[in-house]
Amino acid sequence: MIRFHYSNIYDMNLARWLGCVWNIINETQGKAYSSQIQLVWNEREKIIKPSFQRLKLILPSVVTGYIVSAWDGMTAFSDPLTIPIYENNKMAIVKIIHELVHTCLSYEKNKEIKDSIYSHLNEKYASESRAVRIHIAVNSLQEAVMQNSQDLLQLLEK
Repeated sequence: MIRFHYSNIYDMNLARWLGCVWNIINETQGKAYSSQIQLVWNEREKIIKPSFQRLKLILPSVVTGYIVSAWDGMTAFSDPLTIPIYENNKMAIVKIIHELVHTCLSYEKNKEIKDSIYSHLNEKYASESRAVRIHIAVNSLQEAVMQNSQDLLQLLEK
């Protein structure tokens, strides 16, 4: 489902936009991390994917996950799926799941579920910002994915 990829062009541009300096070591680290996190993800994906399915969320068949350097001010985001290099694989997997929930909610095949969730949240939390309402949904779904993946907690410790 997720194919992690390091793109030096993407990383260079992010560095420039964030006022950071890119050099060749960033590419070396990015490529190594991309391979490492792919192995970590592949082992966990078998447990995570059914949890999304139990929630009736359809995952895109393939998602490219871009790996970038951990620039100051850099955070993971969902479109395109972008993950900075994390020292801790547990944190990386939690962030990937969070961003994958965002990706699912923006996926056209999940429009009915998304509309239903947001309709309820827009009514119940009308005084909250759009970002807060979106993250109530995302964080709730992320928690459900992780709880449904009972073996995930053990795998996160590896």
